[in-house]
Amino acid sequence: QIIKRLVLASGVATLATISAADIALVDALQPAELGIYVNDDTSYASALDRIAETIGGWRGFDRFGMFRLARLDAPAGVPVATFRMFQRGDAARIDELQLLALEPRPAAIPAWASRLAFDNNPNVIAEPAASVTDPDRLGWLRNAWRWASYEQASVLLQHPGAAELVFGDGYEKDATGPRVAGPATLFLDRGAAETENIRRLALFGRRQRFRATVALDEDTATAVELGRVVSIIYPRWGLAGGKFFRVTGMEYNALRGVAYLELWG
Repeated sequence: QIIKRLVLASGVATLATISAADIALVDALQPAELGIYVNDDTSYASALDRIAETIGGWRGFDRFGMFRLARLDAPAGVPVATFRMFQRGDAARIDELQLLALEPRPAAIPAWASRLAFDNNPNVIAEPAASVTDPDRLGWLRNAWRWASYEQASVLLQHPGAAELVFGDGYEKDATGPRVAGPATLFLDRGAAETENIRRLALFGRRQRFRATVALDEDTATAVELGRVVSIIYPRWGLAGGKFFRVTGMEYNALRGVAYLELWG
């Protein structure tokens, strides 16, 4: 709802060009309260990015001119399309489309721990008043952020080079392995921040990424879009039985009837 209000105030979209279904879905997925403090010439785009990044999502206009909002989640549910690399003698099902090429992308380093900054304190007080006795309150007044932490030591044992995710600047902690940095969040509640932190660590586990060239018919061309789930059937890389992927990037060539999809899952 905050994103919707900012987009309308910016004038780049109207109610008719904002996906009401996206707003309702993200509201249901992430109902936590957020707080954004702006006291400079921060642009609408920067504020929108901060909010979208907080929920682990993205925002922007699709190829049909609609403003879209979505959260990145592991691919699940019913795929909008199934693409298959046909071999000689294969009998195609009526709901399968042709997978023309599949190129693996470099896999991300598995993550074993995640730290997430939330509840920003814009006015740090080095020496709070003596009347403040609550340890949690004292800690917050003396620092710019509160922190949520989560670890999975078993991942580090299996992958000694696993990374530590750090969503927030200025977090001084000796990392066991490499770090993957990200922005701090706008969550106000510790429970919401810890839930999102655990969710992110699960997302940054061992995932596959591919660039697929696929054939699209007229109906499927409108169904396959950013954030949607598709199924890929390919004789290599453990995909022979089919696997779900989420579309994270898309280029569509209407003249050739093909699309180039960036897939994650």
